[in-house]
Amino acid sequence: SGLRAEVVDLQYRTALADALGDGDLVVNGGYWGYANDMKRVLIGLVHAGGKQLSPLRKALDGGVLVLAGGVASIEPSRGYQRAADVDLAVQCSPRLVAERSVIPKLKEQGRAARTGACVRDGGRTLELYLTEPRDLGPSLADFARFLLAQGCEYALNLDGGPSTAAAYREHGQLVRVGAGRELPYALRFKLATR
Repeated sequence: SGLRAEVVDLQYRTALADALGDGDLVVNGGYWGYANDMKRVLIGLVHAGGKQLSPLRKALDGGVLVLAGGVASIEPSRGYQRAADVDLAVQCSPRLVAERSVIPKLKEQGRAARTGACVRDGGRTLELYLTEPRDLGPSLADFARFLLAQGCEYALNLDGGPSTAAAYREHGQLVRVGAGRELPYALRFKLATR
């Protein structure tokens, strides 16, 4: 309930680590691609700060990471309806874990760096997992099995591959994971002071 989450517009120019500000953690957001005119565009729902930055994309049949009223959830994107009290909603694909089970038929091949969102404790705990971008990384199925073993009740793959990036401070030092360059936006998280 003390978590503040926001979308930071990186405009494909600002390095992700520069977006940490007074946050505790900043990670890469969801999908992006190129429109017909080669303009970069967001792909999938991005809703934050009371504004929809990108609409739900029906063809992106995955899930939506939702923070609402101090509770996290990962909802199927098919049939998703935004509630009035949503603080953050980000659509990505695929869902990896649902109801404490690995989603069937996830790809066993195709290894890449990964960023994943994990929800547990009935939505009271949100964890973000990143694999080391310099490594070959797991398949989606391997990543899902790993997240299930960590206790995830629900998990969603966020944008990965070369987009995998995070920054946080540890013992007063800035720690960077991945290059975090040329990304459209980042997800910044800050915990309330205890």
